[in-house]
Amino acid sequence: MQRHSADYDPTHRVSRADALTAIAQAEDGIAKLEATTSKDRIAFAIQLLLKQRVS
Repeated sequence: MQRHSADYDPTHRVSRADALTAIAQAEDGIAKLEATTSKDRIAFAIQLLLKQRVS
């Protein structure tokens, strides 16, 4: 929801603290994904692709 608001609501404002929190969460997610095996990353990518097709 925050991403949608940031992209499409010109009145949406984000505090510096909230922006830094979002950046830290994204970096943590990327680090966790990079720490997985390639087999798990492929399975995750397939799961995301299939989810989008069904929706």
